[in-house]
Amino acid sequence: MSDALFTRSRPLFTDQGIARLKASTVAVVGLGGVGGAAADALARSGVGHLVLIDHDVVEETNLNRQIIATHDAIGTEKTAAMAARVQAINPTCKVTALTMMLNHETKERLFDCKPDVVFDAIDMVTFKIDLVRECRERRIPLLTSCGQGNRLDPTAVRMGDLFNVTHDPLARVMRAQLRRAGIDGDVPCVYSLEAPRPNPLSHPASSPFVPPAAGLVAAATIVSHLIGKDDLL
Repeated sequence: MSDALFTRSRPLFTDQGIARLKASTVAVVGLGGVGGAAADALARSGVGHLVLIDHDVVEETNLNRQIIATHDAIGTEKTAAMAARVQAINPTCKVTALTMMLNHETKERLFDCKPDVVFDAIDMVTFKIDLVRECRERRIPLLTSCGQGNRLDPTAVRMGDLFNVTHDPLARVMRAQLRRAGIDGDVPCVYSLEAPRPNPLSHPASSPFVPPAAGLVAAATIVSHLIGKDDLL
């Protein structure tokens, strides 16, 4: 592939930044509306190795918000669908697709890939907490995602410290559990300033706008860190 992928981004990333991106490994854990958009943007940014982790398949209910969700992809493992998309965008990107639920038994498969950054876009609090703890102990920069459901305003998405996030139920639960684990600050997260809207359903409502916006903000933050313009640790 020619270097055309970087024609428009080179003035922003610089040659040195592009070289850093090509040499970097980023793990995206969870390929839903947030994680899928992040992985797509990281591929377009020129990250050299993407580790894609998800245990699920594409379903019809994903069509309204997930970048890999098309009618042709329904029933396909999300890792396979995302890997194919990454390769179609950037054939030089190495992709490690791990179809699994991240837990105590499987997490070493992630860390064996030696990621430079981990993006947590999963929903299960227990594993989110474990991932924060593990990455902190291993000195691996981690960015986590707070709740993006039940919201409509993509312009309300921000980056910040999990311990400063307000009116987010997921962030509240994570803070309580992290404090019990001895962690009381400095957990980078992407979150929304918008309070969750009422929802009578048993599962979160989700728009086509907010989850992808959160994924793009996360990817931008990760790229900024990798090219030396910011620090996640």
